[in-house]
Amino acid sequence: DDAAAPRAIAAVALWAVRLAARAAPFFESWFAPLERWLVRLCTSRRTVPPGFFPCYRAAFAAVNEAERMASVANGEDYRALPDFGTSRSAWDRVAQFYGKAAQFRSCRKFREAEPDEAREALDECFDKKERKRLEKALSNARTAARREYEDSARRLADFCKRRDPRVAARRAAVAAADGAE
Repeated sequence: DDAAAPRAIAAVALWAVRLAARAAPFFESWFAPLERWLVRLCTSRRTVPPGFFPCYRAAFAAVNEAERMASVANGEDYRALPDFGTSRSAWDRVAQFYGKAAQFRSCRKFREAEPDEAREALDECFDKKERKRLEKALSNARTAARREYEDSARRLADFCKRRDPRVAARRAAVAAADGAE
């Protein structure tokens, strides 16, 4: 971990600042901001690398990993999104990614979206009509969760596409080619 050494140094500095604050309480106004800054430095953990491409590559890799795990659990075929790529990715790979992401379909079952009380009521239900009503309610909850998840993945891809410098460069190249004709 690249951030471990600075965090360790910050932890030692924080210990020294707290010791100095106890020794000289009349300098509290000086030590308090420094202590807050060191606490943030010690406890902050950057989980996503900085930058457009590493950040969204990690986000779509997480989506792919969740889909892979769900497909293994469900015994279905795994259809991964193509790799998000880097700033130097070829246009055909970029276009392929955004095309597949715009049509994203999840293979997850979304059982976690089912309300617990409806699931428990279904387990205890003996009436056929009541059972059918509860199954429909559970199905609606799963469908709503699936729709929300798929829409959020598509919206993320659309958000990225609007801000992607590779797409902007492609649009500029196409516009320049159209203008040259």
